Formats: sequence, structure tokens, C-alpha cells
Amino acid sequence: MKILNVITDSNIGGAGIVLINYLRYANRGGAEHCVVMPRDSLLKPRIDALGVRVVELDGIAERSFSIAAISAFSRLLSEERPDVVHTHGCLSARLAAKLLRPFSRRAPYIVFTRHCIGERGMKLSGAINNALADRIIAISDAARDELLAMGVKPGKIETMYNGSPPLTALSESEKRSVRAAHKLEGFTVAIVGRLEPVKGHAYVLESAAQLPHVRFLIAGTGSLEDQLRSSAPPNCVFTGFISDVAHVLSVCDVQLNASTYSETSSLSIIEGYSLGVPAIATDVGGNPSIVLDGESGLIVPPYDSTAIADAIRTLERDRALLRRMSDRALELYRSRFTAEAMASRIDSVYKEIMTR
Repeated sequence: MKILNVITDSNIGGAGIVLINYLRYANRGGAEHCVVMPRDSLLKPRIDALGVRVVELDGIAERSFSIAAISAFSRLLSEERPDVVHTHGCLSARLAAKLLRPFSRRAPYIVFTRHCIGERGMKLSGAINNALADRIIAISDAARDELLAMGVKPGKIETMYNGSPPLTALSESEKRSVRAAHKLEGFTVAIVGRLEPVKGHAYVLESAAQLPHVRFLIAGTGSLEDQLRSSAPPNCVFTGFISDVAHVLSVCDVQLNASTYSETSSLSIIEGYSLGVPAIATDVGGNPSIVLDGESGLIVPPYDSTAIADAIRTLERDRALLRRMSDRALELYRSRFTAEAMASRIDSVYKEIMTR
């Protein structure tokens, strides 16, 4: 079985990390994997390190659809002759695979992973997904529900949440060093993610102003970085890009997710769970399915800085509740969100397709 994964990201985003996690834990017995990506994508060194072959194409970076890309993918598919084409948002590759079917008995099956929600033109998208995918992987219940609302046939959809390898916790001496470097004292909360409007950092800063004694650790970069830094209260610490988020999540008591929409299956929440870090998250997209309200964290309304601040106060004051949530977060990670479990579920989709 030959599987061709297609991703159009030039940078390392959530879809790319999910693909890396899959390839790291995939059952490769009898399967040949190849990844198609834009030329000079930052994903390439990480895929190379896994021993997986990479094919670079020009003109596909951050583009789901283009006429030129359809031609390029058609030539590539004719050369590679894969059994499965698994796309991560690339409509051009799905269309090229579909166009092969009238002319080839070896036309590939088409798998599409739905990494996001909140798409416009839902009915048109539903028709396209029905026509151009044999199976669709929805990475959360929210993604599945949106696909169904589009009119996608239920039998095409397979729901499976993202999985992540466990983070390596810092030693106590390493934690002291990180805390000293960032001048962290007392109760600490962290938010890991792109500094973009959708992630809701503005509401995190407003909640920080209500809790001057709590330290807020903000990890990531993005278009809002300068604006957020200039408006942040003194108890906020910006780390910039962090290659190993364990250095942030190991020293915080609670992690935050303040997304305002389009949060499908948060990897940072799952990674924090692997260290037993509970979460305060907005009632958006897939968050309520990952953060069990009152068990592994607290769910708050989006766009509500006071609700975020009140939730932080609750967990700061009730350390017994915080410990119970920490234990439950680790339990959920081990039972539902490991990279091994995710890879096994994806492999089962491939095997089912080939059996058919």
C-alpha cells in the first residue's frame, strides 16, 4: 500500500504537527509513505528526520486550489501511482485524483482530514466534499457536526481527535531555572498559540489586569505580537516562539485557551494534559469535548475576560479541585489523546479502504 499525504503549509502549524505525529507512530508494515509539500516548507527537515520521502512542488504554498496545481498533481499521481491520497486541506490534489478515475483502474482512494471549522459556503463545500473524498476524518465532534450540516454523507465521516506524544516534564531544578528566567512567582497560567485575533489573547490580557498577583506566561508569535506586548499589564511575560512547549507548560498551574472561533482540536491542551496540566477554555468548537467542564478544567464563554479571571480565581483558591483536575487531565490523555492511538485509528481507515 502506497500512501501519499499532501499538505500545503510552508510553516509548521497544527496540521503539520498532526501529520508528523502520525508518521512517527504509524504502522509502516507493508505501507510506503510519501509527503507532498511546498518547496522549502519548514516541515521538510522534520519529515526527513523520520525517514519519510518528501516531494516538493512549486506553486502550492498556502493554496488549496489552483488550475496549475491540478496539472502538477495529475503528473505526480501518474508517476507515483499511490493507492491512497490523503490531503490536509488541498482541494487541487483531491480534484486531480478524482479526474484520474475514468482513465485508470489504479486511481487512488481519496482521504481528506478536516482540520478546521467555520467555513463559508457550507452547502457548496458539502457537495465538493461528497464528490471529492471517499473518507473524511473529522478531528472533533464539532468538525463532524459541521460536515453533517454541509450535507456530507454520514458514512464518509470518521471522527478521531488529534493525538500527541507526551511532553517530557522538566526536572525540579530545570523548573526553578525557567521560573527564575521569567521571574515567575506564585500562581502561573500559560497560553500557547499563534498571536492572532482568533486566539483571543486580548481577553487574556484583560483578565490579567484583573489578577495582578497572578503571572501570565504567553508563548508564541504572530501578527499581533507588538500590539499585545505594548498593551499588556506588568504581570504578563511574553516568551516568543518556543520550540519545546514543555518549558512553558511544566511551570504553569493552569493553561488557557481563549479562542473566539474555529478551535477544532487544540494540540496545546492535549500536550498540557500529558503533563497533568488542566485547562480553562472557551466554549468554542471542539474545546468542550476535550476539556470536560468541572473534571479536567473549566469551560468559559468566549469574548469574556471576567469569566476567564473568575475561573482562574476558582482554581487558585481550591487547590484540591486543581489536583483532581490535574489527575483527570492525565487520565484523559492516556486514554484518548496519545499519538499512538491517533496513528492506529488513521491506519485502520487505510486498511478498511484497501479491504474494500
